[in-house]
Amino acid sequence: MLTLMTGTAMAQAIPVAISPILTRLYEPSQMGLLALFVALTAIPAAIASGRYELAIQLADDDDDAINVAALSLIIAGTVAAMLLAVVVVAGGPIAHLVGNSGIQPWLYLVPLSVLLTTTFTVLTYLNTRAKQFKDLATSNVFKSAVMAVLQMGAGALKLDAVGLIVGHIGSLVAGNGRLSRNAARGRNLRAIVSRDRMKLLAKRYARMSAFLTPSTLANTLANNLSSVLIASFYSTATLGFYSLAQRALGAPLQLLGNAIGQVFFQRASEAKRAKGSAYPEMRKARNALLASSVIIFVPLYFVVEPLFAFVFGEPWRTTGTYAQFLIPMIAARFAASPLVLMNHVNERHGAHFLFNLALLGTTILVIVGGGHLGFPPERMFLILGLANAALYLGFMMYVGMAARRSDLAAPAR
Repeated sequence: MLTLMTGTAMAQAIPVAISPILTRLYEPSQMGLLALFVALTAIPAAIASGRYELAIQLADDDDDAINVAALSLIIAGTVAAMLLAVVVVAGGPIAHLVGNSGIQPWLYLVPLSVLLTTTFTVLTYLNTRAKQFKDLATSNVFKSAVMAVLQMGAGALKLDAVGLIVGHIGSLVAGNGRLSRNAARGRNLRAIVSRDRMKLLAKRYARMSAFLTPSTLANTLANNLSSVLIASFYSTATLGFYSLAQRALGAPLQLLGNAIGQVFFQRASEAKRAKGSAYPEMRKARNALLASSVIIFVPLYFVVEPLFAFVFGEPWRTTGTYAQFLIPMIAARFAASPLVLMNHVNERHGAHFLFNLALLGTTILVIVGGGHLGFPPERMFLILGLANAALYLGFMMYVGMAARRSDLAAPAR
């Protein structure tokens, strides 16, 4: 497991590390086009398999796991084919809707990217079930390295946004190639995969799929629809600045937050089982996260603009300006996200879904409203940062109160 965490950290570090090089090879509008393509891919990819891939870990035996994986890929392939038909029929209107005619030729690659992304997720779960953590770590690093080489090489050759998108797709192909060997190793897949077995497993896990698909869609829309709306109501250059701010600040802090969340989840679950109360663990984690947020983000707020201009080049100073306005949201998300796992400890899964809906609604309202009212990007990002920060902090308070009520209602041990 430590090997997997190390590999994941390295894989996330590579895109951040090459960002100062990419910003000197590509323009903000080109980076924005990549961000738009990735967002348009991420939204359908998150639910393309009907979330059946989660059942790979739940399957009774390895043969059932293989059949669940095959079912997931068949559903994803069907979704990709439907997306291709939509692009063929309505590619022009879609490009107009997202406010960028330059994305139209690349829309034909969205179905392929969706299928490759879903395949990578399915193979990841299969390899996790088989405890192939070293191969998973290697694959994640290899995937990021291939993307870095392709994007930097294409940038040096002045291939514009072509290199960014090809690098993204090439990395998915590379990652899938390394993981697929383990899935097929020592198995006769044709003998294992059965249509009748897939139908039975589809029915068995249908309820899980029906519950998780809308929840996942809401979460993915909350994370990615902002990119589509920024491109539509502002510009791809604005999106390019915004996406770099998220990559440079959001990705490393998300990795740290996930690590903290895993430790907190383990301790809170253990305390709940042993003592019947997880609130003390939650309170300690909350205080530590809030203190860390102040220590990290208050100084960063005052230096982020000149720091970004120095690291990424003067043409990207605007990224630092946007990041400054988004810091309240990033800080609140850093403090709140690990504590959200408390809902799973107390089995309050619906609350997280409602929070994602609120986050999605606020994001849409601010970006669309700001665009219609003619707000400059700086003003819109300021409002977005403050509004989402308030949501995260409010949800953190709710999680704390719910945990406290749960402990008071629980029988003493």
